[in-house]
This record gives sequence, structure tokens and C-alpha cells, in this order.
Amino acid sequence: MAFLVPTSFAPTGNSFYGRMWMWVDAFPTKPDYAHFTMVEATGTGDGTVVRPVGGQYIPGKANGVPLWGVGSDGGPTGDWTNWQETTPTAGGQWSCVEWQMKSADNSVSVWIDGVAKPELSVSTKSHGGNSVDFVFPAFNKIKLGWQLYQGGATPGHFDVWLDDIALTTSRLGCGSGTTPTTGLQWRGVSLAGAEFGPNQLPGTYNTDFAYPTAASAAYFKGKGMDTVRLPFLWERLQPSLNQGFDATELSRLTGFVQQVTATGVTVILDPHNYARYRGNLIGSSAVPNSAFADFWSRLATQFKGNAKVVFGLMNEPREMPTEQWLAGANAALAAIRTTGATNIVTVPGNAWTGAHSWLQNWYGTPNGTVMKGIVDPGKNMVFEVHQYLDGDSSGTNAACTSATIGSERLKDFTAWARSNGYRALLGELGGGANDTCNRAVANMLDYLQANTDVWAGWTWWAAGPLWQDYMYSIEPSGTTDKPQMSVLQPYLAK
Repeated sequence: MAFLVPTSFAPTGNSFYGRMWMWVDAFPTKPDYAHFTMVEATGTGDGTVVRPVGGQYIPGKANGVPLWGVGSDGGPTGDWTNWQETTPTAGGQWSCVEWQMKSADNSVSVWIDGVAKPELSVSTKSHGGNSVDFVFPAFNKIKLGWQLYQGGATPGHFDVWLDDIALTTSRLGCGSGTTPTTGLQWRGVSLAGAEFGPNQLPGTYNTDFAYPTAASAAYFKGKGMDTVRLPFLWERLQPSLNQGFDATELSRLTGFVQQVTATGVTVILDPHNYARYRGNLIGSSAVPNSAFADFWSRLATQFKGNAKVVFGLMNEPREMPTEQWLAGANAALAAIRTTGATNIVTVPGNAWTGAHSWLQNWYGTPNGTVMKGIVDPGKNMVFEVHQYLDGDSSGTNAACTSATIGSERLKDFTAWARSNGYRALLGELGGGANDTCNRAVANMLDYLQANTDVWAGWTWWAAGPLWQDYMYSIEPSGTTDKPQMSVLQPYLAK
């Protein structure tokens, strides 16, 4: 429980408006009927506590997504929350929440992201409590923050940000609708291994491929990282298109995700297939867009109840028309949202999704032209780009071009994203263990932190159990950190 409490609060006529931008990493999905409060107003009178902004998890409703609801405690109407299935919460993203408290009819009205939610409204005669009048106290205190009333919750802790808070006598709205920024949301590493052996299918586990362990994720969490990107192969999880997932592979995937997200770490699912299935392009006759949509419908259904899971749509589409990739991506996004999943989705571009080449045309129509046609019905996506620091941006050389190459290769994409209102994840970056690369990595991370209106975070490439002496690996050698970890450490928050 944590609240901001103004030192004085005496609304004129016992009526007022409120507005705040809020970000909650995840809302509670356990125990059953867990309810939370983000705004609470109290005062003198019959003991009624008014909760204009809060909600509740209702088992069996809204595909397991907690719901917004106005509520009250302590007074004659009892303890209640007027939750509605039409107003699901959405963790891991910024939302603007407004409310009005009107004493004339003891009514509470709510807007979410500038849209009125009349189904959440309550008043003297219409509320969710006992069959008596609902009456405001004479308000003299308001609290803004977070309280969960039940123990044993899932997740076990909650990260909450509030910004642009206002209490006024008239509605302010959400301004320009620009999402506040508070620094980078994701800082982490790709834990590779499950995508190894693409030419050995299904392959021998622990020989051709292996999933990382929860202990490995815990090591990086201990360093201050809050995100793990998890590469795996589409073919291993779904051996036949439009058919069910392999039970053994699904168990490996879900086991890792459940263990790691339970610690508060975000997991980005990464089908590491370069927009291909068994060598055939998404959008071809062999792998129609409907098959890619089917894959994501099944995967989203598995993880839609876990707000700590981010859906990485595909790793590095390449050597295909950009328009073809856009059509596949839009089909997958539509399928994801049809399941009811509200998870964040990261969307790559063509040409290995290079930030440096986003506006170039050597691979066909530029990403910067085509990818403006992306359509997320859930309006909860970010672009994912990758950027390496060697001579050709391929990530195949331990040498880095210069100490400033990181920011230089990100600038054009950053300007494009800013001008078009997009945010982005730097899903892969890496450099060798040498002085120029150390400075180039620091330069790149400094640039991300200076441009958080665009950049939502980064994940280093890579770590994992099978890398051995790979030049970019930060997998520790026993208890010894890899050299690059000392460069990353100042950019991590424990």
C-alpha cells in the first residue's frame, strides 16, 4: 500500500474533478475477487469511503482480466465495487483516468483515456451496495496510489507510476493525449538457447537446444534487469501449421514463463523464425497469413492472463517484400486481439528490423513507409528494432565502428517514430569486450535514456546456457561476470 495524500483537501460544494495518468505493471489475477484502490476519498459523516478509481478481479469474467469499477466501503451501503466487463484493465501501459464527484446526486462518473464510461457511474439510488441511499461524506481527505486488500496476490508485487495529477472544479481532459514518460520500462537480456538447432527438428533437448533456467533469469534480475526476451522456434512449438502445440515444448515454454514472471520479471516471447516456417515465408502459399494468425491466436490464448508477458511478434523478418510482412503482422495482431488478450505486442520491420535501415530502400519499400500501415485493434503495440555497432550493423564482429556509432545509427529511426507517434523497443544490441565497444554501448544507452518519449527499453543480445565463448554473451562463467556487464551495470536499477 502506498498513497500520495494532499496536505489539505476541501472541495467547493463537496464536488470536484480529478485526473491522473497511471501505469501499473500488472493487475491482480489472484486471489479470486481481489480488489484494488487507486483513488480513495473520505470525510466526516457516516463512515462512507468512496473509491472512484479502483477495480476487482472476478473469476470467470473478461477472460481473466481484472475490471475497473467504482466502489465504496464502510458506510450504510456496505462494501461493494461496481465492476463492469466492458471496462477491463490493461497492465504495462499508460492510461489517463478522470473522475467526477458530484454532491447533488452523490454521483461518480469516470473517463478512461478521454472516453466516458457511463456503465461505471454510480449515484444516490444506483450503486452496487445495500438497498439504501449512497451518500457522500463531507470530503476532507483524498489518497492517490495503490492498495490491494487481499494477501497471496499474483503477481507478488506491483509497480505503479502516477503522473500529471490534478484535482479541479471542472474537467481538464487528458491534454494532448501524449503518454507521460518516466524512463525506460524494459532493461534486460535475450536468454537464448531454445531457438538453437533450427536444422535439427525437433532436435535433442540439452544437445541441439535448451531453454534457459529460472536461476539464470534470477542472476540477471539480481543485476538489476527487469526483462527477459525468450527466443524459441515456431516449428518446435507447433510442428504442423494450424494444429495444436507440442505438449512437451509448450510445457518447457510455460514453465519458464510462469517461474520468471512470478518474480516480477517481464518475459518477451520471441518466435525466432525470420518470418519463416520450415524455410517458407509468411504470406506464401505454403505459410499463408492465416497460419501465422492461427499460431498467434493459440499462443495469445496461453498467456493472455499474464500481463508480465509481452508478445514479440516475430524475430527479424528478412528478404521479403515489406508489404508482405505488413500483411502477416496485421493478421497476427487481429488474431491476438480476437482472443481478448490486451498484452503489449512488439512489431518488427523488414530487413532484420534494423534501426539504421528503417528509412532505406535497398530491401524494397522502406519500413518507414510501409509500417505506418500497422493496425493493432488493441492499441497496445511498440515497434521493435535491432541495432549492432560493427561495420555493417550485422552483429557478426567484435569490433565497433566508433564510440558514437550507437546514437548515430538510432537518430533517424527515433525522429521517424517521434513524428509518427510511435514508441519502440531496442530488442537487440551488442558489442565486443573492448574499449571502443564499451564506449559505443554507453553512448547508445545514454541516447535511449535521453529519448524516452520514443524508447521504451532495450534487451541485450545475448546470454543463455549454450553460448560458450560467444563474443557478445553476458552469461556468467560460474560466478564471474562477463566484461560487458560492467558497462551495462550503471544503466540498471536494482
